[in-house]
Amino acid sequence: MPRPLIVGFAFLSGFNLLALEVVWTRMMAQIHVNSVYGFATVLIVVLACLSLGAWLASRLARGGMPPARILLWLFALGGAALALTPFVSMAVTGGWNCSTPIPPSWATC
Repeated sequence: MPRPLIVGFAFLSGFNLLALEVVWTRMMAQIHVNSVYGFATVLIVVLACLSLGAWLASRLARGGMPPARILLWLFALGGAALALTPFVSMAVTGGWNCSTPIPPSWATC
């Protein structure tokens, strides 16, 4: 795979990560009512996963794996994590969002 194509894929993955961060912040706003805690939680998880991916890529590159194969595996791992996002969100919140009735003891949207 040509190097410019790999760089292009890396650029697109960074753009998609920023877009997903906005989506996840909106999802977290349903729980924390758009507070700094929701944004901080999303930011911490994104930065931790970004550093974990960089560490994993460097370990695989030192092992002699070709860059295209590393990129493929990391995209597949990221896609699997993205596919699990709605299920994890529903499990953590018990299926609650701003459109469902809430108990009176909870804060409103």
